[in-house]
Amino acid sequence: MIDSRSCFNLGLVDREKLANFLGESDFDELSNRLNQTTNSAYEESNYDQAVKNNKFNSFPMRKKNSSKANRQSQQSISKSVNFNGVMISQDELNLNIRLSNNRQQESNRLKSLLRSNFWPIDHPIRKYLWKCLLLRQNTNSNKENTASNSHLKDTSLTEFEYNKHLNQIFGKMREIDISLPDFVNTNSKQDSSSSHMNYYFLNNKGIQAIKRILCVYEYHFPHVTYNPGLVSISSLLLHYMPEHEVFASLCYMSSTKEHFIESKNCWDTTCSVFTKLLKNYCKSSYDTFSKYATVSLDIIFSEWYWWLFDSLSFDYLVKIMDCFLFEGQKIFYRVSLALAQQFSRYIELIEECELIDEYFFNGI
Repeated sequence: MIDSRSCFNLGLVDREKLANFLGESDFDELSNRLNQTTNSAYEESNYDQAVKNNKFNSFPMRKKNSSKANRQSQQSISKSVNFNGVMISQDELNLNIRLSNNRQQESNRLKSLLRSNFWPIDHPIRKYLWKCLLLRQNTNSNKENTASNSHLKDTSLTEFEYNKHLNQIFGKMREIDISLPDFVNTNSKQDSSSSHMNYYFLNNKGIQAIKRILCVYEYHFPHVTYNPGLVSISSLLLHYMPEHEVFASLCYMSSTKEHFIESKNCWDTTCSVFTKLLKNYCKSSYDTFSKYATVSLDIIFSEWYWWLFDSLSFDYLVKIMDCFLFEGQKIFYRVSLALAQQFSRYIELIEECELIDEYFFNGI
């Protein structure tokens, strides 16, 4: 039996599929490896008291002074783990996420850390990384967003409040097989979003949890009329978070206005933005698509969002989520542009090979 301290939300994950993806021969081998990496990685943090006493320095951990007070504060924090050569504890990660909202230099350093480090999907840091990123204080938000974040911190993060919402919507029937809300399950003839239901390694209980989360989300955000990508994002979150925290995370990201779309018009706008970005910054790739496309470019680029969530493997998506939670939806544009460039080079390579084959064939 895999230890409950594993970074995965094991009750909602298909362990057999996960073990196969990680290359483990059986559950026991996976259990032993996860336990070895997690046993020494987690302790209850004294973060609030440490921040109050101003005992931490900026990230990464570098003490400018060697005073006795600094040495004692360094010993008082949770055990640090070497994450790809960077010593960082949960306390320090929390603090530096807060500092990044007040200091541009710290924000850039944290952004660089998230982009440059490729933590494995079963790494101990994933037990709290996404939660820390989502709960950062957004000092640049307006009053409306600040009020929304305050509400999130006070109520939505508690399991009791989430269960109360479930009781209001489903009563005692929450365990039945429910349908996804309309804003993610669009079945129009011109839209194929109903086929983009990516649950990754979630088992049946996990899939039902996703449906409950999105139904409660629809209840709280009735103005959201179109966002089929929310299934994939919430499924990725549920691999590492409890159900009520996934809902709270969606609420927070909706309040920032940097992560989600809310209507079909916004969705169409993102497709237009991606097309313009590709044309302006990757002109050669755009020309390649234009030259060899057998259908309209609008149809091709309308699928840019699904190039990520339908095509990339789980470990790449987890890495992208690290950056997405901190930077917002712009990271999706960056990755999709990179994929477009790679694919255009592949098209050109195929064309060159066909020309070479035709040349030799005609020569013979």
